[in-house]
Amino acid sequence: LMLAAYGAGSMVVALGMPALLNQLADRKVMLAGGAALPIILLATAIVIGWAGGTAQWNTLLTMWVLLGAATSTILTPSARLLRRNS
Repeated sequence: LMLAAYGAGSMVVALGMPALLNQLADRKVMLAGGAALPIILLATAIVIGWAGGTAQWNTLLTMWVLLGAATSTILTPSARLLRRNS
């Protein structure tokens, strides 16, 4: 279930990325994802230690969606950078 949430977040960002990259530079998008990732990881660790029961699972699913989105924000433009610079 967590991997499905991660994949859903990743796919939403990957599918919307071409439109975003037409307006913003690749570097800015990748840096935003890189800045968001440690913040989301820290929040996930706090949720694991703080919440319990159903609230913990719902919040963890949300965090995994955000982790997938942030990772895709970093990785999706990297293919464009490699193609352009090789």
